[in-house]
Amino acid sequence: MPKKGPSNSQALARLASERAKLEEREREITRRVGEELGAVIVAAGLADMTRAEFAPIAQRIAALGAAEAARRLA
Repeated sequence: MPKKGPSNSQALARLASERAKLEEREREITRRVGEELGAVIVAAGLADMTRAEFAPIAQRIAALGAAEAARRLA
């Protein structure tokens, strides 16, 4: 006789748990990337920029990706 699989509620609970773990990991990665990028910006002497000056740089960082932008600024 075939074994019965998990119920829908169990499957949904498992998926919700996996999603919560992934969202937490995404927040942690975003925090770490932000810290690293902030350190590179300070090291590059750009920390005293106004928002208007930083806006085009932020757009470029978004287009390149934070890791590539940090590498180029370093």
